[in-house]
Amino acid sequence: MSEIGSRPTPEEANLAVIEAYWRAWNDKRLSDAADAIATDAHFHHFTLGIEVHGRQAILDLMEKSLAMLPERRSTVVHSLAADDHVITENRYEARTESGQPLTKDICYVFRLDDGQIVEWREYG
Repeated sequence: MSEIGSRPTPEEANLAVIEAYWRAWNDKRLSDAADAIATDAHFHHFTLGIEVHGRQAILDLMEKSLAMLPERRSTVVHSLAADDHVITENRYEARTESGQPLTKDICYVFRLDDGQIVEWREYG
């Protein structure tokens, strides 16, 4: 941890970017969430076999997810920042169209460069 009044460490700065991303995601402010993503970012969801490149393609996936599950929420249970990576363990909760609860535990691995997500891997 950095001292009071000093600049945040790179790890603290990266963690702050990811925390802001999750707040925007949960508040349905997708344009704010997209601001954290580099224009040439790479996203790979291993469980679903989805792989896309670029901020717009990632934003399109985010919009589809929100349309399918508008009352979803992703709560960070644990986070770790090291070097240029931030890892979060999240509890994803939603309701399906039929009203059934949906809960998943998901691990996200983010790599950041210059304050933006350049690589995003999702497991779960």
